[in-house]
Amino acid sequence: MPHSVDVAIPRKSRVSTLPDWPSIDLYYYTDYRYNLGIEENNNIRIYDIEKTVVDIIYYRERMGIDTTKEVLVNYLRRKDRNLNKLIRYANQCKCGDIMRTYLEVLI
Repeated sequence: MPHSVDVAIPRKSRVSTLPDWPSIDLYYYTDYRYNLGIEENNNIRIYDIEKTVVDIIYYRERMGIDTTKEVLVNYLRRKDRNLNKLIRYANQCKCGDIMRTYLEVLI
């Protein structure tokens, strides 16, 4: 069981109450960033793996450097990774320079 659930919501949305369990961490996104990389499966909207990695890089100080490194290393080990998509998302989310720096160190 995860110790918390991460939820992305549009910046202008407000949440009045949250359940006691599970713990929910909210991330406020601009409309553009919120809609980027969404996949829909059985009416459930989730972000694709590249967008998730970019979000973790973007929020690396909040997530922790160890978690950030572990996520990026695990992504680079995947056979279905798409580095072009990853870099494109990073540029669109204004963390392309940081992503390139991490990739240069790890590759």
